This record gives sequence, C-alpha cells and structure tokens, in this order.
Amino acid sequence: MIDLTIKKKVGDFCLDVDLQVENEILVLFGPSGAGKSTILQCVAGLLTP
Repeated sequence: MIDLTIKKKVGDFCLDVDLQVENEILVLFGPSGAGKSTILQCVAGLLTP
C-alpha cells in the first residue's frame, strides 16, 4: 500500500495531494506543469515536499 500526502507551495501555486493506492494500477495524466513528475518523485523518495 502506498499512502502519500504532499503539500508544496511555489509562489502563488499550491499543490495539496492525498493519495492512497492498494493493489491498483494508477495513471497520472495532465498538462505540462501540473505536478505529475513531482508526485512521482515524492513517491520514489527522490523529493521531499
């Protein structure tokens, strides 16, 4: 199970994500700059919010 909470603020932009995944396939999609890579880097432990 993956349990993730991300809160990140850059300027006026605020990213606030709560994610729980258990035995599922998850797809992240969205426009450039939406935070997809940031979420994946946090899940991998490469970035701390």
